[in-house]
Amino acid sequence: MKRVGQNIYVHRSAAWECLPEEEYQKACEIMTGAHWPTWDYVKYNKKTGTFTFTWCRGWCDLHEPVVTTQVLINIVVGTRKHLKINSLNPPIIHGKHFFAGIQHPEEVGFDIEEAKARWNSYQGADWLDKSRMGFLKWWREHAVPMIGE
Repeated sequence: MKRVGQNIYVHRSAAWECLPEEEYQKACEIMTGAHWPTWDYVKYNKKTGTFTFTWCRGWCDLHEPVVTTQVLINIVVGTRKHLKINSLNPPIIHGKHFFAGIQHPEEVGFDIEEAKARWNSYQGADWLDKSRMGFLKWWREHAVPMIGE
């Protein structure tokens, strides 16, 4: 589980253990109506009461999976909104090991220790631009030449 401000990011395998049960249940009920396939992780914003369910290309196979689809659920008003992803420069997930739960690490679909080691390998690097590293174009141009695919 990853915390940033009012947001909690968690892999689907750990959502029940990390998110408020009643709110998460409501969000899942709203999501179910859309008949979406299994998502990779969810972001919960405690302040707004919203859940953003996210699907990634390569969650299990890529070091930095690419975000392909996001659906925002507002449990307060009961709405579901498909968010637009910039297909030319989509967001990527770096540090995906942070999303894993503690109780079921075998269910995340990737090697958590390997993901930690990769993330640690570039922390503090002088070429790292934390404001742009979350997008595919920058990552391919700057990070991949330094740390590899």
